[in-house]
Amino acid sequence: MNSLTEKILNYLKKQILNILIINLKRKLKGLIKTAILSVISYTIIVIGLIFICLGIVKYLSEVFHLPLWLSLSISGIILLLIGFTLLLIIYSKLRFWKK
Repeated sequence: MNSLTEKILNYLKKQILNILIINLKRKLKGLIKTAILSVISYTIIVIGLIFICLGIVKYLSEVFHLPLWLSLSISGIILLLIGFTLLLIIYSKLRFWKK
């Protein structure tokens, strides 16, 4: 009788481990996809923001006759706010995957 219960317990342990491994693989695939997409989007956003920032600095310095340091500071603050917003979005997605 003991061997039968041991066999049943071992079988159940294997099944539970298989289910856990399958669920872990699914979550890791989703997490990896999210990480790859976030890296790609960060790269595209940074490249775009560099060009936008250069245009803003040129526009501010020519139209409003602002000194270069002030227009660079304004552009830097805008980029900093956009970066913090993106980090909060990514952090909320990562917190979603922890559940």
